[in-house]
Amino acid sequence: MLVIPAVDIKDGRCVRLFQGDYAKVEVFSEDPVEVAKKWAQSGAKLIHVVDLDGAKEGRPVNKKTIEDIVKSVDIDVEVGGGIRDEKIVEEYFSLNVKRLVIGSMLFKNQSLAKTLLSIYAGQIIPSLDVRDKKLAISGWLEETKFTIDDAIPYLEGYGVEEIIITDIKRDGTLEGFDTSLLEYIVRKYPKIKLIVGGGITSLDDLKKIAFFPNVRGVIVGKALYTGTIDFKEANRLYGGN
Repeated sequence: MLVIPAVDIKDGRCVRLFQGDYAKVEVFSEDPVEVAKKWAQSGAKLIHVVDLDGAKEGRPVNKKTIEDIVKSVDIDVEVGGGIRDEKIVEEYFSLNVKRLVIGSMLFKNQSLAKTLLSIYAGQIIPSLDVRDKKLAISGWLEETKFTIDDAIPYLEGYGVEEIIITDIKRDGTLEGFDTSLLEYIVRKYPKIKLIVGGGITSLDDLKKIAFFPNVRGVIVGKALYTGTIDFKEANRLYGGN
């Protein structure tokens, strides 16, 4: 599975939020481009970049920084946050972004989401951000009435083969990854491929996740920045395709 470093951008800086709370921000670098270059030089094959301001505002805010990241690394970059219309999708792909991550669009504009998932099959990946199996959107600020049991069959019906699942309650907490959600999804939806994130704290977490053949990647954020996981070691042990 891929070990995927997360680069979350807020106010032009590389940060991590605690449980998605914009009021609980920890700044790790003033220069997200240099951070992305570090992960690329350390052997990452994919970087997960999130425009946190964009997710909140519903439009790209840190696009110039993201463009600079893409130009500065020779590995794939996937981007999420504030992607709400086709023009933005086209603009990002014109910057050579490898994949785009959509979340809010899945629920606020289902028709457009269906169209884009068809046109850009494999290049747009749906992201389900989960709090107690219920989904949150708009930078996790807005709760929905939908659950993963509403969303996954709906996405599979569109031909989606891979999704991102993030456990909001664990994200940025360094409390460890809760495998119960993963176990539930794998048991009920055995065909869907997963990229998972939220609370991953140790190599032991990665070992548990690697047990599931459905998992194609793990997004790791705060644990890399605080040093509780050494990226090179994690990539060596669990970063095989």
